[in-house]
Amino acid sequence: MPKASKADKQQDPKIVVAKRGRPKSADELLSVRQIAGRVRRDPRAIRMLLDGAGVQPDSVAGGTMRYRMSVVQPLLDAAKSKLEDASGSVALKDQKLMEEIRKLRIANDAKGRKLVDRAVIEGELLKVATEQRNILRLKLENEWPAKVAGLDVTQARVYGRRLSDEIMLAFQSLHTLFTV
Repeated sequence: MPKASKADKQQDPKIVVAKRGRPKSADELLSVRQIAGRVRRDPRAIRMLLDGAGVQPDSVAGGTMRYRMSVVQPLLDAAKSKLEDASGSVALKDQKLMEEIRKLRIANDAKGRKLVDRAVIEGELLKVATEQRNILRLKLENEWPAKVAGLDVTQARVYGRRLSDEIMLAFQSLHTLFTV
């Protein structure tokens, strides 16, 4: 089968060029997450759009519902046109609504202790990085040459692994910041 030229791809609406350059069918089966990634929208918004339109999945493989892009695209276009006014920009009322929703999500995340102050994170990262730098300087500049002088390769590797474990232990102390 001959390859489609660039001109053929532009003329034939059923051929969609994927990121890696190989042509894909417009009727390709995609999960909600894949659709959301392609159109750069929230997967929840895609799910609500599909449920609201009553679209049934074309395939359910391994518990993942897959839809044809040719079915989903008109729904996305219709939803986009509802948000846009005649000039092509999002209406002021809808912008205000989206901003209110964003603020409510932030407030809910703050109540649920899902947000961490940026200054706290920066301070903790700086503390861990400083501790790691001190460990590296102490071990590599002072201890390493004396410890591995005269050791064979396997013994030097064992000592290197111990050093690596000590550094990773300091780095893993960051997980306490992200536990709720």
